[in-house]
Amino acid sequence: MPQKTKLLWTSVPQHVREIVEKLAASQGITIAEYLRKLVIEDLDKRSFFTAMLKNKAAQRPAALSQRGERT
Repeated sequence: MPQKTKLLWTSVPQHVREIVEKLAASQGITIAEYLRKLVIEDLDKRSFFTAMLKNKAAQRPAALSQRGERT
């Protein structure tokens, strides 16, 4: 199932954009991909994904029991 994506916009000073352009180019990726990686890495450092998965796992048994299914 394809994931839906949403656009995030931000403004930065010209010198910051130039640095980001150079860093992205040095990795052979687009600016968008570079920024996407930064956001995902930051969320991962904050254990956001782990907490999100734990929350989904905790909700799953309740949803199954409401439908009469076993876990």
